[in-house]
Amino acid sequence: MPLDGAPDRAAIRLSQFIALFYQ
Repeated sequence: MPLDGAPDRAAIRLSQFIALFYQ
């Protein structure tokens, strides 16, 4: 787990966007 959650948050955001887009 990275000290800063920026990469994880970016991945989560991207996953949510894709989920909404392909819903």
